[in-house]
Amino acid sequence: MNGDTVTLPVPGKTTVLHFFSLSCAQCIEGIQAVGKAQQAVAADYIAVAIDPGDEPEDITGMLCAAGSPQLTVARDTDATLLRTWRVTAPATTIVVDSTGKIAFRGVVPTAEELTEAIRGVTT
Repeated sequence: MNGDTVTLPVPGKTTVLHFFSLSCAQCIEGIQAVGKAQQAVAADYIAVAIDPGDEPEDITGMLCAAGSPQLTVARDTDATLLRTWRVTAPATTIVVDSTGKIAFRGVVPTAEELTEAIRGVTT
């Protein structure tokens, strides 16, 4: 969101990707679940803003409303990430293991489901 390039997934690390939009009512719940999982288990957590019209200050506001999880935020302004990761619904969360293999995919998963999935590929 600050203009830096982000490589997805993070090479050699478990990566959690959460795709969201400000217009998605369930996305705050998804971000909250990701934030709780982040507190429970180490991984690289990245929130991907999928609506090119979502402004950075509004995205920051949404993260604050979700409890301010410390997520790296990437903006997918041309839908490249949506296509690459075959995301068809906002509030989709994907856990990618350190080899780049998708280990979990869900729409608005619970923090417990995410934590279990992440632990399954990091231990």
